[in-house]
Amino acid sequence: MSKPLKLNENIVLTGFMGTGKTSSGIIIAGKTGRFFVDTDDLIEQAAGLTINEIFESKGEKYFRKLEKKIIAGLSGNKGLVISTGGGVVTSKANMSNLRKHGKVFALVSDEKTIFKRVSEAGLTRPLVKAATKKTAFNKIKILLNKRMSLYMNYADFVIDTSRLSPEATAEKVLCRLKAVKAK
Repeated sequence: MSKPLKLNENIVLTGFMGTGKTSSGIIIAGKTGRFFVDTDDLIEQAAGLTINEIFESKGEKYFRKLEKKIIAGLSGNKGLVISTGGGVVTSKANMSNLRKHGKVFALVSDEKTIFKRVSEAGLTRPLVKAATKKTAFNKIKILLNKRMSLYMNYADFVIDTSRLSPEATAEKVLCRLKAVKAK
């Protein structure tokens, strides 16, 4: 059973790309008066490059190293809503740091919903850039299968966003927090 969220604890949103971490996180921050932080935005600012440019010019290993540094820096802060990149769960150090002052929500979705959402955005994300939609779908399926157990393992709460709007997802997060707080 999770301990209640303290007012100064962070609300951490993890999950695969296209599950609604950023859009829901912005709504949650607005409703709770917390500051919203997107780790991908912080990585772009630190590198002076977009995520795609980082992957293309410096590679995923460099990106993960920068991600780890950004998250370590965030770990001392409290009272934030933090939206993470989809691969943040592949590092135990990242998750340990995120859990220091926060409750972790895994936003999950089925592969078809994720594919639809990512396709609507143009399949521009570095790990699913592909020549064909079929190749992109297969990449999503493989990555999702690799990461799903990690999302579940590190989460204090799991919310399936497959059929939820960002507003409904934000409400579910807030309801879960209120329910734990009430116990």
